Amino acid sequence: MDIEVESSDVGAEGRAAPGKRQRSPPADEASSQKTRRARRDSGTHMIFSQYEVVRTILGHLPREDVRSAAQVCSTWNSVAKIVLQSRMKAEWVLASTYPALETFLRTQLAGDPRLCLVFLMKMKKSLVACLRKHVGPACAVVEVQGSGIVGSPAGSLEARELEGRGRKGGISALLLPSVPGVACRTFKIPGHVLAQVDEVDLTPEEVRARTSIDPTDDVKCLLLFSDCCSAYMKRLALSVRRRQANEFVLAGGLCSMSCRTIAGVALAGPNVVAASMLLPSDVMKTSAAEKYFQEFRRDTKDIDAKQTVGLMFACVGRGKSMYNEPNVEASLFRKYFPSTPLVGFFGFGEIGADFVPDGREARSVTDEYYDEYFRDYCTVFVYLAFT
Repeated sequence: MDIEVESSDVGAEGRAAPGKRQRSPPADEASSQKTRRARRDSGTHMIFSQYEVVRTILGHLPREDVRSAAQVCSTWNSVAKIVLQSRMKAEWVLASTYPALETFLRTQLAGDPRLCLVFLMKMKKSLVACLRKHVGPACAVVEVQGSGIVGSPAGSLEARELEGRGRKGGISALLLPSVPGVACRTFKIPGHVLAQVDEVDLTPEEVRARTSIDPTDDVKCLLLFSDCCSAYMKRLALSVRRRQANEFVLAGGLCSMSCRTIAGVALAGPNVVAASMLLPSDVMKTSAAEKYFQEFRRDTKDIDAKQTVGLMFACVGRGKSMYNEPNVEASLFRKYFPSTPLVGFFGFGEIGADFVPDGREARSVTDEYYDEYFRDYCTVFVYLAFT
């Protein structure tokens, strides 16, 4: 029922002038506020529902499609960023042709990689160009050229050794996203710097200037690749080691590069654990190699990790020519580390030694500290665990 009241004309402040009559509002003030609140909550619910629907949809799409969807509107752009940032799993690919690699990058790559460690056979530069085009400038790409490559097809954990004999070439790549608690430093030291090798360690500031390794970084793994620069690599490794209390995995190898250069990757931080194993030159039978893998598995089985990655750096003289059958060492790794992808290459000298972070007191650092790490006719395996 409408109630007639004495009122005036209603001004800006809602006060009625005397002598005028006005209809009352359709409901009291409390009811009006409730109505407005219900409408506001309904709009919030619609926005929240849209967010959940978009996130669910984008969650099923590969990286390329998510990035395309991000251009629809600001809401989709925000959701797309959240979706990509939540994908923190390592990915990998093994390909020998441009179409095969591009298909993976367009339809299977899920996350936003920040490090791409690339192993090449027979200078497949077109494949690297394809990779760089899709991962974008925010992803650091480290290229290593060898006489053969080790890898797993995308989405598979089957480890394969592809040696250069009679093959057209190919690419094996490991793509790592940004992981909380893990700092990834990549660097390339040119030849004119390598010519200045002397017997003096680099200061922490010089290490940072040449490698981007911060003085506060607790390095867990240092990977070094070069064509022939063993002396400088030893001096660099010693300089990094002397700036921190803890030991770390040093691994890598001699590879084919267009000029005298050192390429490197340092992984640091509380959320990465690294271990390594050396198959020495006198291990020439499958049964002997398997004993090393059994012990390495026992030493690393208690490492608690959300995801793991394996690296393999083998001498060109090993592989099929040593065991008289292909894929021996990669298959053994797959047997004892069945859920860990494996990538790597065959080179012309290996860097590495047995190392497990078991809490023992670190060795004293001398100038000969890393002499035994530079090998021939061996294979080095690195086990990376992201906790």
